[in-house]
Amino acid sequence: MRVIARRNIAHYRGELKDILSLILQRRIKEGPYIKQFEEQFSKYIGTKYAIAVASGRLGLFLVLDALSLNKNDEVMLPAYTDESVSEVIQSLGLAPIFIDIERDTHNIDANFIEGKINSRTKVILATHIFGRPCNLAKITEIAKKHSLVVIEDCAHAIGAEYNGRRVGSFGRAAYFSFGITKPFNTFGGGMITTNDQVLYAQIKKKSAHFDYPAPAAILKKVLISYGLFLLTSPPFFLMIVFPWLLFLSFFDKDLINIYNKTVKPAVKSGVSGVKYTNMQALMGIRQLSNIDTENESRRRNAGLLMSLIEGKIDTLKDRETLRPTYYFFVVLTQDTSGLAKKLLRKGIDTGKHIMRDCSAIDGKESDCVSASEAVRVSLQIPNYPRLKQEDMRYIAGILTRECKKTGTGTR
Repeated sequence: MRVIARRNIAHYRGELKDILSLILQRRIKEGPYIKQFEEQFSKYIGTKYAIAVASGRLGLFLVLDALSLNKNDEVMLPAYTDESVSEVIQSLGLAPIFIDIERDTHNIDANFIEGKINSRTKVILATHIFGRPCNLAKITEIAKKHSLVVIEDCAHAIGAEYNGRRVGSFGRAAYFSFGITKPFNTFGGGMITTNDQVLYAQIKKKSAHFDYPAPAAILKKVLISYGLFLLTSPPFFLMIVFPWLLFLSFFDKDLINIYNKTVKPAVKSGVSGVKYTNMQALMGIRQLSNIDTENESRRRNAGLLMSLIEGKIDTLKDRETLRPTYYFFVVLTQDTSGLAKKLLRKGIDTGKHIMRDCSAIDGKESDCVSASEAVRVSLQIPNYPRLKQEDMRYIAGILTRECKKTGTGTR
C-alpha cells in the first residue's frame, strides 16, 4: 500500500545554506534581496510594480486601505472562500457582499454580480480559487461599466494564466500569499502587484513605517516549516502522521483542523504591521526561477488524473483558455467524509472543508446555493510536484473503485 500525504511543504535545494549565509552576514532582516525580488516578481506577473508584504491578508488590507473607501462601502467577493478574507474587509469598516459561485468551477459567478450592485458598491474581489482563474473578462467588463475597482485574490494562483496572461495583472491590484503550506513558501509573506503608480506609492509609504519582525519570530516560522516538511515526507508521514490520521478518522477528527487551531495562529501574520524580510526575499528569488516547472508538474498530474477518472467521478471543470495551477485537485462526491475515510484506509490522505460558505457565517441563512453545496461535496485530492505518475494512477484506481462500489462518485 502506498501512503500519500495530502500536501507537501515546498523547500528548495540549498535553502538551509542560504539561510545560514544570511545569518552569518547579519542580513536576515534588511538587505538588497527585497527590492530584487519585487522587481523580478513584477516582471514575472507582467505588472509595473510589486510590493513584498508580511502576508497575503496584509496585502489585501493595504490595497483596500489605499483606496480611501468610506465606512460601509461594499466589497463583492465569492461566498466560497477563506473567512479571513471577509475579516480583513470588515476590519476596515467595509461591508462584504457575498456572491454565489459557479457550480462547475467554484469561482465567483459573474452573472450574479450586477444584480447586487448599488451606490455603495466599490470593489469586486476576483478570487482564483484553488489556482483556477475566474471569469476575468466578464468581471472587468462589469467593473468598467459601473466604475468599480477589481482586486485579484491570487493566494492560490501564482503562475496561473487567463487568455495567455498571468493572473495578478488584470485588476487595479492583486495580492499573493507565500504561506508555509502554499506551493510558493517563503515562511509566510506575500506580494501586491499593480500598474497604478499612485496606489503603489501610497502602499509603499505606509509599509515603510512597519518594523521588521523579531529574530525569534522569523526562526519560529523556519522551524515550523521544516517540521511540517519532515512530517509530510514519506518515511515520517508513514510512521508518525498516518497512524494518527487513521485513529482520528474513527472520531471524524482531522489533523489539519487541529493544526489550524494550534500551530497556524503561531505563523499567521494576519494584518499586523511588520515588514517582509531579506531572508524571505532570497527564498522567493530562488523559487521564482522554478515555479513554472513545478506548476507544469501539477498540470501534468491533474491531466493524468482527469483522464483516468473522466466519466466516473465528478470534478471541477476548466475552460479551454485557462492554465490553472491546481493548488488543489477537487473531486465532487455525495459523501465526502465516507470517501475520505475509504481513501485514507488505502493510504491516500485527502482534505475537506478547506473553504467555507462565508454567507452563512454567524448562523446566517445562506442564499448562495452553489457555495453551500461546494462545502458539502468537495474533496481535495493530493497533487504536488513530488508525486509521480504511478502515484496518480494509484489514486485514480482507488478513487474509481471506491466510488463504483458505493455510488458516491457524483454530487
